[in-house]
Amino acid sequence: MQAVKLPASAGLNWLKKGFAIFKKRPTLFIALAFVWNFNTIISMQLLGIFGIFSVALVQPVYIAFILMCTHFIYEGKKLDWNELFEPFRELKILKSLLIAGFIYGVVFLILDIFLTPALINESDVPNIVAAGNNGEMTVDSYNAIISSINPIAIIMTVINSIVLTLVYWFVPALILWNNVEPIKSIVFSCVGVLRNIGAFITMAVSFIIIGFAIWLLMLIVMSIGITGVFFAFILQLIFISLLMTVYCAMYISYRQIYQNAS
Repeated sequence: MQAVKLPASAGLNWLKKGFAIFKKRPTLFIALAFVWNFNTIISMQLLGIFGIFSVALVQPVYIAFILMCTHFIYEGKKLDWNELFEPFRELKILKSLLIAGFIYGVVFLILDIFLTPALINESDVPNIVAAGNNGEMTVDSYNAIISSINPIAIIMTVINSIVLTLVYWFVPALILWNNVEPIKSIVFSCVGVLRNIGAFITMAVSFIIIGFAIWLLMLIVMSIGITGVFFAFILQLIFISLLMTVYCAMYISYRQIYQNAS
């Protein structure tokens, strides 16, 4: 399977076309994001570290469904739920997506448990407990938590997330539309990303700039006194919209690189 090499400017094109898809059905994409967030929170609350693994297990299935929705919208088709779920009724596709998720979960746990330092230094735990012994968040307890956070852990987590995201970027699409086996889909995904690393850097930089602009806008809004639940809700919607735009861009990048389509 040949991965087309695109210019670095393609990354910006992916975001533009991704947003064009998102804005056609924003409610759908935001709803999908909230469903996923709810599933993630519940899984982690009930199962702890196994919940994280269960989330990773079904993540390729979830992304594949988003890609199906994106495909229908891009092609101007009516969103028929029966047709949207049709590929997932095929045992081979569903099995491959779950195997890919299993591999993702195992790698994620290995990186998180064995190669990422603890977020909070164990030696600082007594100080945190002592600072918050009254059960309320005070200045002392807040400062104790902030000072105990290990920045290396945050950096490692971000790096791990970026690497895994890039490695798995094309995996759901390759399994969904090309019936590629899980291991091969990971290999092909890596090849596609590496051949177009310039485009991915362009997209990432654009994403960061847009995200930073949104953050600055939120600071301005906060400075004029618009705070509270409403502000938090709007902030969440904006960032979710940006994230779902990236998922839509994922579909466009797959079309251009592996289907040689516009």
